[in-house]
Amino acid sequence: MAPKGTPAPVLRHIHDAARAAIEDKKFAEAMEQRGVDVDYRPGDQLRGELWREYRAHTEILKRIGLIKQ
Repeated sequence: MAPKGTPAPVLRHIHDAARAAIEDKKFAEAMEQRGVDVDYRPGDQLRGELWREYRAHTEILKRIGLIKQ
């Protein structure tokens, strides 16, 4: 994730670096040892999934104070 308006070359660099880290065997082993499930999804796919989750849970988020009413 990056702030809105981040230049495309910077986004690509961040994406490529993150993906390389995720695909690194030592990183995968370290995350597995810590019980962390790493699931790579491209930006557009992840963005869509996060918005669906947000919309699905908006009322709960309001009730617990994470979204202003």
